[in-house]
Amino acid sequence: MEDQLTLTVTIKPNDGKVAVIITYPEEQQKLSLLEMSQILTGGISLIVKLANNDKEDVKDYEIMERVIKQLNEDFISTQSFEDAARIDV
Repeated sequence: MEDQLTLTVTIKPNDGKVAVIITYPEEQQKLSLLEMSQILTGGISLIVKLANNDKEDVKDYEIMERVIKQLNEDFISTQSFEDAARIDV
């Protein structure tokens, strides 16, 4: 395993919706869905911790509320599961 792994999240408007594209360099080892989720969760945790900085306008609990709300909204919709079927694993 390399010392550093890269995971890129790209957001693109797509017919009134937003497409979220997750990629990693081709020359890098293949990442499993579990590994990708651990990396992204670590990034969210870091952002939440940074919110406690006095220079930020947002509080940690506000970020957590938004993250949880977004996950709930994404997985309440049957469309989100249909989109998941398009993932090339």
